[in-house]
Amino acid sequence: VEAGKLNAALAICLERLEMYPTHEHLLSLRFKIEELQQQALSAKMAEVDRSTQSEPDLNRRVKILEDALADYPGESHFERALQQAQNLRKIVESIVSKAKALEDRKEFGEAHQEWLKLKTVYPRYPLLSVELDRVTRLRSEYDKRQVRALLVQEIDRQIERGNFPAAMDLIRERGSEYKDDGEIAALERIAAQGIRSQEEGL
Repeated sequence: VEAGKLNAALAICLERLEMYPTHEHLLSLRFKIEELQQQALSAKMAEVDRSTQSEPDLNRRVKILEDALADYPGESHFERALQQAQNLRKIVESIVSKAKALEDRKEFGEAHQEWLKLKTVYPRYPLLSVELDRVTRLRSEYDKRQVRALLVQEIDRQIERGNFPAAMDLIRERGSEYKDDGEIAALERIAAQGIRSQEEGL
């Protein structure tokens, strides 16, 4: 007991009680040891609860509970907490996995929705705000590239049709934000040359 080896002390006490079931000193020791065990368990529960509640990383949270359960096998308090932590980790991992898969497919709007879902399910996910900012930036950049690609296609189409004034109008109306874009600048030169050629032909 003095060494803190309560399980071993209780085992010895119970062994002796089988031979001397009414021995007052042994009975007193048994009750004392069991009371100390309960106090130690209560203190451990409080410590583990504080540690898990302050730990945002679910893998580390699960590890804390696994270690506690290894120290107190079969303890229902730790078993329930571990099951809850594992279930939450599974849900979070599923959402993160889906969000990243959507990003890989360039479906940034849907990916953003998954990160927002995670914010509802587990707002303490490490660096969640960073992930949301990142996917928002990716979505914006991708949308801009898509708008530019459609503009280039439309300018190309007008040039191929020989409708150079329409191509030039597109560049003037919608190409102002792409002033340093080499491809659009080249299309502008082609359109301008086409207009001059048509005017000279007249």
